[in-house]
Amino acid sequence: MVWGSSGVRPLYDDAIAHASAFTRDCVPGFDDAGGQAPAFSVFGGKIRTYSRLAEHAIENIMHHFPGLRKAWTGHAVRPGDAVPEAELGAFPGQFLRQAPFLPAETVRRLAQASGTEARALVGGSSALAGLGEAFNGGLTAAEVDCLDRAEWARTAEDVLWRRSKLVLRTTPEGAVRRAPSVAPKAEAA
Repeated sequence: MVWGSSGVRPLYDDAIAHASAFTRDCVPGFDDAGGQAPAFSVFGGKIRTYSRLAEHAIENIMHHFPGLRKAWTGHAVRPGDAVPEAELGAFPGQFLRQAPFLPAETVRRLAQASGTEARALVGGSSALAGLGEAFNGGLTAAEVDCLDRAEWARTAEDVLWRRSKLVLRTTPEGAVRRAPSVAPKAEAA
């Protein structure tokens, strides 16, 4: 086995008698020890709640930082999220019409991972070759450049594991072949 993964999500034991009643949301813990640096801990939960969790943390530390702005991200449109909810299911098809040269699986992956930013990634290209070198799993040099610029992906591991999750769809040889093209960016950073 080269690597393994588990979809286990930790649950916070909030002293409820039945395990099925445990909260599946995160439980933030804030310890403000009077005059000392506060500690903010997160127990359990889902990564999807990160924005709400960050706002909760800000609310708890605001009195330590008088110039800190109030939370504003709760309703902010994030990069790539400019697809109206009513059109969310239609966006991959719209994107495929814009970039018919891309394999359908790559269109789906880019639409889910990047939202409307996928359009910028493709730019004015009219052929797959216009996106630069193609790697395993539908990854292209243009996507690597985009991940470098917008997501601070500096290593092959950043690209394959953290940002694209393409390590799940590529071979070890593909990952090794991928590393040399990312390494110069990591060294320059």
